[in-house]
Amino acid sequence: MRTFFTGILLLLSVFRAIAAEDFEAGNQAYSAGDYDGAIAAWEGLVDEGYAGLELYYNLGNARFRQGELGEAVWWWKRAALHAPFDRDVRKNLEIAAGLQEDRLEPAPRLALWDALDRLLWSLPPNMLALGLLLAVALASLCLSLRLARLSFSSRPILLAGTWTGASLGLLLLLLLALQVRVREQNREAVIVAPQVTLLGAPLVDAEALFDLHEGTTLAVDRRSGEWLSLRLPDGREGWCPPGGAKVVEP
Repeated sequence: MRTFFTGILLLLSVFRAIAAEDFEAGNQAYSAGDYDGAIAAWEGLVDEGYAGLELYYNLGNARFRQGELGEAVWWWKRAALHAPFDRDVRKNLEIAAGLQEDRLEPAPRLALWDALDRLLWSLPPNMLALGLLLAVALASLCLSLRLARLSFSSRPILLAGTWTGASLGLLLLLLLALQVRVREQNREAVIVAPQVTLLGAPLVDAEALFDLHEGTTLAVDRRSGEWLSLRLPDGREGWCPPGGAKVVEP
């Protein structure tokens, strides 16, 4: 059994070493001006299941250097999901907004709500779920021991542990529910094609509504296969054909 776990750890260390080499290869290609090589190295890591702020941020920079504004914004938006308060990511998105052809004024909203949304986005759901399980386990253990009628002196401690676990569990459950709600309500897509015509229905021969250009970010209302129903800040909606936009996902 010990040999099995040793082999697993060794295999994981080999994978991490290979990933580090690929990431560094991308860095070297980027520094040399070989943006295609950098993108190939970094996107290879994404295809293998790696994710994170630095990887997505670098891919956005490389795409921007290639003149692909829509792809750059899409990667930076994904990086922002991992670090909503990162200054470099936010600065790059501001620069990109100044280069976009479409000037869409966002709906008026209190800065406090934006900050709360970013905070909820930044909380790792896996850690919240783990904390919830531990809190429930603590409350259950303390309650079980208290019901077991141990010595009177231990009952106040067990009561405190029960209330602490239950309160913490409810708080974490609330945060998880709010996070799911925020992520669903604020799901975005970025136009990655140079120009896209949004249609009145998810059909190639549907009525043309309006045109959008690369880099523009809109709210995702719903999906139909590979078609995306996108909503503008003024409330107008239209269906984006497949390949015209990419949904921002962690």
